[in-house]
Amino acid sequence: MALSPRVCRKTLLVKGLLQAATASAILLIEVTSFGARLIEKRESANHVFTGKVETLHLQKINGYLNYTVDVAVTSIEKGDGIKVGQVVPVYCYLKDPDWLKDKSEEEKRHDALRRVSPGSSP
Repeated sequence: MALSPRVCRKTLLVKGLLQAATASAILLIEVTSFGARLIEKRESANHVFTGKVETLHLQKINGYLNYTVDVAVTSIEKGDGIKVGQVVPVYCYLKDPDWLKDKSEEEKRHDALRRVSPGSSP
């Protein structure tokens, strides 16, 4: 029994939509699970300011990408001790996606057991 061209096109369309939906769901899960912590609300933050990035430093340490962003403050919305024109270091980190790339399964298990977050606040 041969399928008509119309049935074949519908089947291909449904398969394509299912593949696109699956890929979108996987991408959404990956993007949302990569974050280090929840975003703080402005109301609960100790300091809120805007500025211009002066320099960006990156270090790869123990499976993390540690960033130091030096920000020249242009305006202050909230917080004591920071002045306009001051350069403030802002510390951030991400897990290094290439950290376990070329390691054996034994090395991966060992590293997973001994890895410690570089700080409590990214």
